[in-house]
Amino acid sequence: MKRTRFAIRAAKAEPKTLYVSRDLENSADFLAWAAAQGFESAFVPGELHVTIAFSKQPVDWDTIIPDDRPLEVPASDDRQIKQLGPEGEAVVLGFSSAALAARWQQIKNAGASWDYESYQPHVTITYNGEGIDLSTVEPYRGPLIFGPEKFNEISEGWTASVQEGRLSKAAATQKQLCRVVKIDEEQRMVYGWASVVSKNGVEVEDLHGDIIQPEVLEKAATQFMKEVRVGAEMHERDAKNQPIQKADIIHSFVLTNDIMKLLGISSQQEGWIIGAFIKDDALWAKYKSGEYPAFSIAGDGMFQPVEGS
Repeated sequence: MKRTRFAIRAAKAEPKTLYVSRDLENSADFLAWAAAQGFESAFVPGELHVTIAFSKQPVDWDTIIPDDRPLEVPASDDRQIKQLGPEGEAVVLGFSSAALAARWQQIKNAGASWDYESYQPHVTITYNGEGIDLSTVEPYRGPLIFGPEKFNEISEGWTASVQEGRLSKAAATQKQLCRVVKIDEEQRMVYGWASVVSKNGVEVEDLHGDIIQPEVLEKAATQFMKEVRVGAEMHERDAKNQPIQKADIIHSFVLTNDIMKLLGISSQQEGWIIGAFIKDDALWAKYKSGEYPAFSIAGDGMFQPVEGS
């Protein structure tokens, strides 16, 4: 008896418009730079990104495999601040990346359209750049760390849905206050303020205009040292959302006005002081070269509006 073989094949998806992007993951450093340069608002974390493809012409998505690996563009002096858009409404940081340019060409070869003659990777800072003399803005020259590729269809009016947040000049102050103060090469240790919550009796805002109370920071630091004590690079996490350890937090001291009074010492600043043993060779080199001049903390919490805000 002759047997008939049946092949089951999934129906081919209909071509669709294609928008490929990567989110900027080290947005805290980027926003601190923007605040220091005088920008009053900027895209919020999660909106900061680089566009790789924007095809209004429908494309067969099955021919393009998303790249789920992160991508780091190294620190560089080859950066420019530009205005883009029909009326120059977007202020962007232009930069070079052979990897992104090659990926753009690959997607274009697969049938994607592109509205311009060439590809210039950039991160849009704001749509509200009025009043800023861009000739005085020093471009961000630090590393740009991007997450995995995101594939979406192009939606009408998408620019209207982009969220911008207020930038506080105190945010830049926070970044300056948390700079590394000592590098001990013999012990491979780095010391400095992990967080500063007040200076000269004035509360210090974070990148988003929020304030951490000293007692809240004290509890958070205690929990961190009891349960984590891990130093990561740019808050990198693994597939299980755990920090990728590249340093050990060896020393930790929360300095509040109450503690200073009891100890009989004084400081202009309240905050959290740490000493980190750097285990990773590449990370150690970045601290020694000055590429990483400051500490940055991250965490989850509940926000409580304060009177008058």
